[in-house]
Amino acid sequence: MTGSTQTDEESTTLTESEGTVSIHTFTLSSPPPAEGLTVSVSSDALDDFNLDAIEATSGTISNLQEGGFDFTITEREATISLPVLADDLDEGSETAIFTLEPGDNYEINTGAGEATFTLSDTLDQSLISEESESGQGRYETSNSTIPEADALSLSFNNPSVSINGLIAQSFADLPEDVDFFSFDLEAGQTVSLDIDTEEALVNGNIDFRPVVYPALSEILQKPDTEHPCKNNAELVFF
Repeated sequence: MTGSTQTDEESTTLTESEGTVSIHTFTLSSPPPAEGLTVSVSSDALDDFNLDAIEATSGTISNLQEGGFDFTITEREATISLPVLADDLDEGSETAIFTLEPGDNYEINTGAGEATFTLSDTLDQSLISEESESGQGRYETSNSTIPEADALSLSFNNPSVSINGLIAQSFADLPEDVDFFSFDLEAGQTVSLDIDTEEALVNGNIDFRPVVYPALSEILQKPDTEHPCKNNAELVFF
Protein backbone atom coordinates (compact mmCIF):
# COMPACT_ATOMS: atom_id res chain seq x y z
CA MET A 1 0.00 0.00 0.00
CA THR A 2 1.30 3.44 -0.93
CA GLY A 3 -0.12 6.92 -0.44
CA SER A 4 -0.36 9.97 -2.71
CA THR A 5 -2.85 12.66 -3.67
CA GLN A 6 -5.20 12.91 -6.62
CA THR A 7 -3.25 15.81 -8.14
CA ASP A 8 0.33 14.87 -7.20
CA GLU A 9 1.72 11.34 -7.12
CA GLU A 10 4.73 12.53 -5.10
CA SER A 11 2.75 14.35 -2.40
CA THR A 12 1.08 13.07 0.76
CA THR A 13 -0.03 16.50 2.04
CA LEU A 14 -3.79 17.00 2.40
CA THR A 15 -5.33 20.46 2.87
CA GLU A 16 -8.84 20.72 4.30
CA SER A 17 -9.65 24.06 2.66
CA GLU A 18 -8.74 22.55 -0.73
CA GLY A 19 -10.60 19.28 -0.22
CA THR A 20 -7.49 17.31 -1.20
CA VAL A 21 -8.23 13.70 -2.11
CA SER A 22 -5.90 11.04 -0.72
CA ILE A 23 -5.09 8.08 -2.97
CA HIS A 24 -4.32 4.67 -1.43
CA THR A 25 -2.81 2.27 -3.96
CA PHE A 26 -2.70 -1.49 -3.42
CA THR A 27 -0.44 -3.55 -5.71
CA LEU A 28 -0.40 -7.35 -5.76
CA SER A 29 2.51 -9.48 -6.92
CA SER A 30 0.11 -11.80 -8.80
CA PRO A 31 -3.53 -11.69 -9.95
CA PRO A 32 -6.06 -12.14 -7.12
CA PRO A 33 -8.46 -15.11 -7.06
CA ALA A 34 -11.77 -14.81 -8.89
CA GLU A 35 -13.58 -13.78 -5.70
CA GLY A 36 -10.91 -11.17 -4.94
CA LEU A 37 -8.39 -10.81 -2.12
CA THR A 38 -9.65 -9.13 1.04
CA VAL A 39 -7.19 -7.08 3.11
CA SER A 40 -7.75 -5.11 6.29
CA VAL A 41 -6.67 -1.49 6.79
CA SER A 42 -6.64 0.26 10.16
CA SER A 43 -6.41 3.95 11.02
CA ASP A 44 -7.27 6.07 14.04
CA ALA A 45 -7.68 9.15 11.81
CA LEU A 46 -10.74 8.21 9.76
CA ASP A 47 -12.78 10.98 11.42
CA ASP A 48 -10.51 13.45 9.60
CA PHE A 49 -11.79 12.18 6.23
CA ASN A 50 -15.05 12.48 4.30
CA LEU A 51 -16.14 8.85 4.44
CA ASP A 52 -19.32 9.63 2.50
CA ALA A 53 -17.16 10.40 -0.54
CA ILE A 54 -14.89 7.34 -0.37
CA GLU A 55 -14.51 5.57 -3.73
CA ALA A 56 -12.75 2.40 -4.85
CA THR A 57 -11.35 1.27 -8.19
CA SER A 58 -10.81 -2.45 -8.91
CA GLY A 59 -12.10 -3.36 -5.49
CA THR A 60 -14.91 -3.15 -2.96
CA ILE A 61 -14.86 -1.56 0.50
CA SER A 62 -16.70 -3.29 3.33
CA ASN A 63 -16.90 -3.29 7.11
CA LEU A 64 -16.19 0.45 7.24
CA GLN A 65 -16.01 1.48 10.88
CA GLU A 66 -14.28 3.93 13.21
CA GLY A 67 -10.94 2.12 13.31
CA GLY A 68 -10.60 0.92 9.72
CA PHE A 69 -12.14 -1.08 6.91
CA ASP A 70 -11.80 -4.15 4.71
CA PHE A 71 -10.94 -3.89 1.03
CA THR A 72 -11.55 -6.70 -1.47
CA ILE A 73 -9.09 -6.32 -4.35
CA THR A 74 -10.19 -7.70 -7.72
CA GLU A 75 -7.25 -6.62 -9.93
CA ARG A 76 -3.48 -6.59 -9.49
CA GLU A 77 -3.67 -2.86 -8.77
CA ALA A 78 -6.54 -1.23 -6.93
CA THR A 79 -7.01 2.21 -5.42
CA ILE A 80 -9.11 3.97 -2.81
CA SER A 81 -9.89 7.69 -3.12
CA LEU A 82 -10.67 9.41 0.18
CA PRO A 83 -11.04 13.21 0.52
CA VAL A 84 -9.87 14.97 3.65
CA LEU A 85 -12.76 16.40 5.70
CA ALA A 86 -13.14 20.18 6.03
CA ASP A 87 -14.41 20.33 9.62
CA ASP A 88 -13.88 24.09 10.14
CA LEU A 89 -11.77 23.40 13.25
CA ASP A 90 -8.40 25.07 13.84
CA GLU A 91 -6.30 21.94 14.33
CA GLY A 92 -3.00 22.94 12.73
CA SER A 93 -0.85 20.19 11.28
CA GLU A 94 -1.85 16.58 11.90
CA THR A 95 -0.67 13.15 10.76
CA ALA A 96 -2.91 10.36 9.49
CA ILE A 97 -1.47 6.84 9.25
CA PHE A 98 -3.16 3.98 7.39
CA THR A 99 -1.79 0.54 8.26
CA LEU A 100 -2.20 -2.63 6.21
CA GLU A 101 -2.88 -5.33 8.79
CA PRO A 102 -1.40 -8.87 8.45
CA GLY A 103 -3.68 -11.56 7.06
CA ASP A 104 -3.69 -15.32 6.53
CA ASN A 105 -4.04 -15.08 2.73
CA TYR A 106 -1.36 -12.50 1.91
CA GLU A 107 2.08 -11.26 2.87
CA ILE A 108 3.02 -7.58 3.17
CA ASN A 109 6.16 -6.36 1.45
CA THR A 110 8.62 -4.51 3.62
CA GLY A 111 8.04 -0.78 3.34
CA ALA A 112 4.52 -1.18 1.94
CA GLY A 113 2.64 -1.66 5.17
CA GLU A 114 1.81 1.96 5.89
CA ALA A 115 0.69 5.12 4.13
CA THR A 116 1.25 8.36 6.04
CA PHE A 117 -0.42 11.68 5.21
CA THR A 118 0.14 15.19 6.58
CA LEU A 119 -3.08 17.13 7.17
CA SER A 120 -3.42 20.91 7.42
CA ASP A 121 -6.37 23.28 7.69
CA THR A 122 -5.21 25.71 4.98
CA LEU A 123 -2.46 25.97 2.40
CA ASP A 124 -0.38 28.34 4.52
CA GLN A 125 -0.28 25.71 7.27
CA SER A 126 1.26 23.06 5.03
CA LEU A 127 4.43 22.33 6.94
CA ILE A 128 7.84 21.11 5.94
CA SER A 129 8.50 18.14 8.21
CA GLU A 130 9.63 19.17 11.68
CA GLU A 131 13.33 18.58 12.09
CA SER A 132 16.24 18.72 14.47
CA GLU A 133 19.99 18.21 14.50
CA SER A 134 19.93 15.35 16.98
CA GLY A 135 20.91 12.95 14.20
CA GLN A 136 18.33 10.36 15.12
CA GLY A 137 14.64 9.75 15.68
CA ARG A 138 11.64 11.01 13.75
CA TYR A 139 13.01 14.58 13.64
CA GLU A 140 16.27 13.66 11.93
CA THR A 141 17.20 16.14 9.19
CA SER A 142 19.42 15.82 6.12
CA ASN A 143 19.17 19.32 4.61
CA SER A 144 22.55 20.52 5.84
CA THR A 145 24.00 21.06 2.35
CA ILE A 146 22.70 22.98 -0.68
CA PRO A 147 22.02 19.87 -2.83
CA GLU A 148 19.91 18.47 0.04
CA ALA A 149 17.83 21.64 0.43
CA ASP A 150 14.16 21.05 1.25
CA ALA A 151 11.96 22.54 -1.47
CA LEU A 152 9.34 24.94 -0.15
CA SER A 153 5.93 24.75 -1.82
CA LEU A 154 5.72 28.52 -2.35
CA SER A 155 3.53 29.59 -5.27
CA PHE A 156 0.88 32.13 -6.26
CA ASN A 157 -1.78 29.83 -4.83
CA ASN A 158 0.32 28.96 -1.77
CA PRO A 159 1.94 32.26 -0.75
CA SER A 160 2.98 31.28 2.79
CA VAL A 161 4.81 28.27 4.20
CA SER A 162 5.63 27.58 7.86
CA ILE A 163 8.61 25.51 9.02
CA ASN A 164 8.92 24.11 12.53
CA GLY A 165 12.23 22.83 13.85
CA LEU A 166 14.25 22.14 16.95
CA ILE A 167 17.83 21.51 17.96
CA ALA A 168 18.35 18.84 20.57
CA GLN A 169 20.12 19.82 23.78
CA SER A 170 22.73 17.18 23.08
CA PHE A 171 23.78 18.85 19.81
CA ALA A 172 27.31 20.17 20.42
CA ASP A 173 27.96 22.55 17.49
CA LEU A 174 25.02 24.94 17.69
CA PRO A 175 26.79 27.81 15.80
CA GLU A 176 27.77 25.40 13.01
CA ASP A 177 24.24 24.16 12.32
CA VAL A 178 22.98 25.02 8.82
CA ASP A 179 19.58 24.20 7.29
CA PHE A 180 18.89 24.77 3.58
CA PHE A 181 15.49 25.40 1.98
CA SER A 182 14.84 26.18 -1.69
CA PHE A 183 12.17 28.12 -3.61
CA ASP A 184 11.68 29.54 -7.12
CA LEU A 185 10.80 33.16 -7.91
CA GLU A 186 9.80 34.86 -11.12
CA ALA A 187 10.71 38.41 -12.11
CA GLY A 188 8.93 40.93 -9.90
CA GLN A 189 8.05 38.48 -7.14
CA THR A 190 9.05 39.06 -3.51
CA VAL A 191 9.65 36.65 -0.66
CA SER A 192 9.91 37.48 3.04
CA LEU A 193 11.81 35.16 5.39
CA ASP A 194 10.83 35.60 9.04
CA ILE A 195 12.72 33.45 11.55
CA ASP A 196 11.63 33.25 15.19
CA THR A 197 13.38 31.27 17.89
CA GLU A 198 13.27 30.82 21.62
CA GLU A 199 15.14 33.45 23.61
CA ALA A 200 17.18 30.78 25.37
CA LEU A 201 18.82 29.80 22.07
CA VAL A 202 19.94 33.32 21.23
CA ASN A 203 22.00 34.60 24.12
CA GLY A 204 25.49 33.62 23.04
CA ASN A 205 24.52 30.19 21.79
CA ILE A 206 23.10 30.46 18.29
CA ASP A 207 22.83 33.11 15.61
CA PHE A 208 19.93 32.98 13.15
CA ARG A 209 20.88 34.73 9.91
CA PRO A 210 19.18 33.80 6.63
CA VAL A 211 21.35 33.84 3.51
CA VAL A 212 20.08 33.63 -0.10
CA TYR A 213 21.94 31.76 -2.85
CA PRO A 214 20.88 31.90 -6.55
CA ALA A 215 20.73 28.45 -8.17
CA LEU A 216 23.48 26.90 -6.05
CA SER A 217 25.82 29.81 -6.80
CA GLU A 218 27.24 32.80 -4.94
CA ILE A 219 25.52 34.59 -2.08
CA LEU A 220 23.04 37.19 -3.37
CA GLN A 221 22.14 38.99 -0.18
CA LYS A 222 22.46 38.55 3.55
CA PRO A 223 21.53 40.61 6.59
CA ASP A 224 23.93 42.95 8.35
CA THR A 225 26.21 40.70 10.41
CA GLU A 226 27.80 43.54 12.38
CA HIS A 227 24.82 43.85 14.70
CA PRO A 228 23.86 41.26 17.34
CA CYS A 229 21.24 38.79 16.15
CA LYS A 230 17.88 38.84 17.89
CA ASN A 231 15.32 36.09 18.11
CA ASN A 232 13.25 37.53 15.26
CA ALA A 233 15.55 37.71 12.24
CA GLU A 234 13.91 38.78 8.99
CA LEU A 235 15.06 39.11 5.36
CA VAL A 236 13.05 40.42 2.42
CA PHE A 237 14.47 39.39 -0.98
CA PHE A 238 13.41 40.77 -4.37
